Amino acid sequence: MTGSLRVWITAGCLGIVCLGLAGVSGYFGLNVALRREADAIGLGWARHIEYQLPKVAGAVSEDGSFEPGSLPDPDGFRELLTDVFAVGSIYQFDYINRDCLCHLTLTSSAGIDVSHGHTVGDPADLFGEHSHDHGFTRAGHEMVTAVGGLPMGALKHVLHSEVVHENPGSNPSDAYRHPVDRKLVRDIVVNGGGLTRILRGSEPDQPSTFAEVYHPVFRDGDVAYLLRVLVNVEAQATRYAKFLAGAGGASLAFLLVAVGYPTRRYVQTARQHSELDQQARFLANHDVLTQLFNRNNFTETVHDILWRCLERKKSALLFVFDLNDFKEVNDYYGHQIGDELLCAFAELLRDRVPENAYVARLGGDEFVVVIPDIDEANPDHREYLTMPQALRMQVCDGRQTVKAGIAGGAAVYPRDAGDLSELIQNADLALYAAKPNRAGEVRAYDARMKSDLHDRLDLRTEFRKALDDGRIEPWYQPIVDFQTGVTVGFEALARWRDPERGLLTPAAFKSVFEDPELCGRLGQVMFERVTSDMAVWQDAGVPFGTVSMNVVDGDLKRPGFVSDILAGLQDRGIAPERFVIEVTENCLFGANKTKFVGRLTELRDAGCMIALDDFGTGYSSITQLKELPINVIKIDRSFIRNILDSSDDQVIVAALREIAKSMKLRIVLEGIETKAQEEFLQKMDFELGQGFLFSRPVAACDVPGMFVDGAVGRRSGSLH
Repeated sequence: MTGSLRVWITAGCLGIVCLGLAGVSGYFGLNVALRREADAIGLGWARHIEYQLPKVAGAVSEDGSFEPGSLPDPDGFRELLTDVFAVGSIYQFDYINRDCLCHLTLTSSAGIDVSHGHTVGDPADLFGEHSHDHGFTRAGHEMVTAVGGLPMGALKHVLHSEVVHENPGSNPSDAYRHPVDRKLVRDIVVNGGGLTRILRGSEPDQPSTFAEVYHPVFRDGDVAYLLRVLVNVEAQATRYAKFLAGAGGASLAFLLVAVGYPTRRYVQTARQHSELDQQARFLANHDVLTQLFNRNNFTETVHDILWRCLERKKSALLFVFDLNDFKEVNDYYGHQIGDELLCAFAELLRDRVPENAYVARLGGDEFVVVIPDIDEANPDHREYLTMPQALRMQVCDGRQTVKAGIAGGAAVYPRDAGDLSELIQNADLALYAAKPNRAGEVRAYDARMKSDLHDRLDLRTEFRKALDDGRIEPWYQPIVDFQTGVTVGFEALARWRDPERGLLTPAAFKSVFEDPELCGRLGQVMFERVTSDMAVWQDAGVPFGTVSMNVVDGDLKRPGFVSDILAGLQDRGIAPERFVIEVTENCLFGANKTKFVGRLTELRDAGCMIALDDFGTGYSSITQLKELPINVIKIDRSFIRNILDSSDDQVIVAALREIAKSMKLRIVLEGIETKAQEEFLQKMDFELGQGFLFSRPVAACDVPGMFVDGAVGRRSGSLH
């Protein structure tokens, strides 16, 4: 028997078996084909509806975001409906609220139906020129009137998931109406995935076969509302049924000559569909970049892990990690290097965690590790997972090393929390406590951390009141030419005069700087006070030289920052050359570098001086230094602290001196505290410095006294 004949006989036998199973497989094959076609029609148009609604005039707020509170234009919304129903197969779609399941139903023939436990209104023509009144009545809400046949108020109610909703009653059953499955909707809201299913019509006016397509719409990472599209696939079902019957008859007639190839193609297609389904399931539950589990998978899976631990009377450890200075790495080296760093950290976690551990990336540089089935009630997290302080990665073909400190927080279930939400919150508090150690650290949750959080929130409230009451004031530390003893200027430093705790330095209220709104207000208050003090000294003939003030990225982001600075100086009669703006490296080399550099250039061109503060602690290179509109660099105190004993610090500081000279920049050394440091730096040919050796910061009223005979730096000079 030849090989070819064996192939055909085998194919024929396989075809006979297929025909025997046709009655069983035909039903499932029909459902698969219909679902695939319904997916193509319903899901595609659901996404179209999602994308088009915010584009309708009136649906977008002033800042460019889609806000359900801003109702779309009825004419634009009517055009959107016309496009959808023109498809023909689509005969109804619904906007469904995620919380109370109230929904706005729009059909191609029966008009619009707003359901919140009952039906109100039934217009005959959706697109008519006349007006219908539609609404819903419930506690706390007034009747909402439709415009031009469209219930825009009802649409706002359904889309706005933030308002309090009542639980809906039973769903009405009208023409072409299929009740919303509440349990199914809640599952979709929790899991965040869409769904398509084929159903058989049970009502006289329903299609005999139709598809129900659910599509969740996300806003800020959560499901905001759902779109449900009903697709009439009755004609397609009939066509596929006829096709299956015809295929069966054709198979009997051409069994030996035609069944082999279609069977092979069927097997290949089935395999391809299976692979696509597996890929879709993988993408729904995994992070594309790192291949770890994602946030969608995290909530459901970890809930189950904690439940099993509770049943077995065991503990679980939950770690939350992120990378210190990851934003700076991303901004400085680019997102490709940032992505590589995330992948390297994911690989590090895989290598370090126990075999039964669960690892996920929740987003950005936030990672979670869960270690279940721990026998101890009070486990030490270091015994189950140890991490290095920092992650290092070679970039630029090995010429540079990127370093990011690893910060982590750990909490124990059920010792520290009774549910997943509280467990994550407590682990986040531990992470927050570890963040100040830039080198990297993992901290365990302690009950005191929660009280510390309340203290921080109380501190911000008190600081906000101190700003309102005028109790935030600038104090001034002199910048001295220690070769000549001349005071060339002052740096303004914020102080909080508290009635109970006395005068507080920024170290006592550093958590305030994490609030962008408070930072912005602090900058404005400091500028007003500083320029007022400068005007007073100027009128009194005090030769104070220049005054510098720190600004942060929140200040530079303000559209009116440049004009406010120049106008404030002009109003008080202060020459721009006497005002110095200090910025840090990390502020300038972020994502807003071009905008910030442009605004600083405007100020420099107007006469203000620009100083780069804490130089040497960030990511700037000499090449980038040349791009900045600066006049002065201030070398961070960390290089001065051990200058007498550290040959490395000596070499670095000497190199910076030569670079500054070549670029015609002035250098100010920060943190000079001893006479020995001053003498050593004098020998290194440095000129300008500030620190406790010369003077601690003083109040504005004490500045004039620093220029009388016998005072340190009694003469004046300039940074210019």
